[in-house]
Amino acid sequence: MTIAAQPGVLDRAYFNLVVVRAPLIEVARAFDGHPPMKVKVAAAPFAFPSQSYIGEGSTMLLWVPEAAPHLTAFMPHAASSDYFFRSYCTRFLFDVAEVRSTSPQAEDPINSFEVDADGKPRRMVRAMKDDRWDFFQEGSPFGFERTERYASRLVRDRLTRELVLDYLEAWGAPVRDEAFWRTNVPAATFVGRT
Repeated sequence: MTIAAQPGVLDRAYFNLVVVRAPLIEVARAFDGHPPMKVKVAAAPFAFPSQSYIGEGSTMLLWVPEAAPHLTAFMPHAASSDYFFRSYCTRFLFDVAEVRSTSPQAEDPINSFEVDADGKPRRMVRAMKDDRWDFFQEGSPFGFERTERYASRLVRDRLTRELVLDYLEAWGAPVRDEAFWRTNVPAATFVGRT
């Protein structure tokens, strides 16, 4: 299967996306209604797919995909950790999926697919290279996973970008649909509380 979305989005050297099974208004309400957070949700320009992950002008972007208005998509900038976003969404009892993927030529390549549900981690599958290639999985596989691939002789082939995108789509986020990368609703980001 080929990756068919707007050029440059899914074929970036580094790709990180978190998808929440809740509309942005509900996600924003949960964050804004939680005073211990040092950030709140604020309107932001939607500059995808041209927005960079790194450098000046990059931002943590939340949007409602035109192709899936019941979801909130979140793309952090590379310098940030998205851990707070995903962990708080899980704490707020939203179902969350996250994929991370680098190009195979990256210094430290990784492909991962993670899902949280009912307030706790549900599934994680990851292939990555640090000093050597390592494959890790935790939780019960979803029925859509290609578990036969996890026995591939080459660890790097056990989980590829194509597979993590397949999994994300099977979970319910149509990322290969160009309309996933457009929105009819104002986008948002996180800003410090005043």
